Amino acid sequence: GPDGALTASRAAYLGGCMGTSNLEAGKKFHIPVKGTHAHSYVMSYRRELDSFRRYAEVFPNTTILLVDTYDTIRSGMVHAIEVGREMKQQGRILAGVRLDSGDLLTLSKQARQMLDDAGLFETRIVASGDLDEYRIAELKRQGAPIDLFGVGTRLVTGHESPAIAGVYKLSSIEQSPGDSQMRMKVTDHTDKTSLPGIKQVYRSYDADGMMAGDCIELESAGADLEGFVPLLSPALKDGYIVRPIQPLDEIRKQVITSLQTIPAEVVRIQNPERYPVSLGPALADARKKTIEGYSGKTW
Repeated sequence: GPDGALTASRAAYLGGCMGTSNLEAGKKFHIPVKGTHAHSYVMSYRRELDSFRRYAEVFPNTTILLVDTYDTIRSGMVHAIEVGREMKQQGRILAGVRLDSGDLLTLSKQARQMLDDAGLFETRIVASGDLDEYRIAELKRQGAPIDLFGVGTRLVTGHESPAIAGVYKLSSIEQSPGDSQMRMKVTDHTDKTSLPGIKQVYRSYDADGMMAGDCIELESAGADLEGFVPLLSPALKDGYIVRPIQPLDEIRKQVITSLQTIPAEVVRIQNPERYPVSLGPALADARKKTIEGYSGKTW
């Protein structure tokens, strides 16, 4: 939608990103605004060096220079180091250089060596350019001296599954006030067979506070699940918001805290373990009886 970039920035910040380069998102949601300049900014000057110097004047304390507009090593890094030395003489620090294309492993190593040789040890290296968790993990595994990663396109779009195959299934119907009957879809394809009734999802934690597993159970039977925490709560009722609206930073803290309770073996990129999800006894029984009621058979 037209607000996609804004909602994407908000979601990324909630999920743990430290800031956004989207100025409107920063203004609207009070997300910390971070970033560098564009290639077009460099190209608007006759000389790359002039663009770097002017940028350092305007942003004296947060100067991160994009060095790959023309030639990363022979032009961008040379000019960035020249500006960095000038800033150092003025008692300031070149915050970073940004690599946005090419062989990021090789370029980052060359850039780090050039910066260190110039005495710019505090200048950090930022990498961007269609990065995702797999590419970042591989760069880190290979020892790329990259301090910060700028992610965008692959973070907020579904490259592997660009469309969600959502299909409405009826699980319960109220024939009259207080009289609800369960419904479910039954098919030979288990992934398309739905679960009946109004449900709640409950989560258990181990002694260390890490997620141990989820249980899907009928909402009416959940009180019997001792030690489980319900995950679903009403957000709207009769067209009105019934859930307290919290500040964005408070929601972010809760999200990050929750993510930290996921076991490492579940979130690891290579060969992750499957997170355990089970059906509660009441739901399993309701599922069995509903199927038998449809077919007259025992499943």
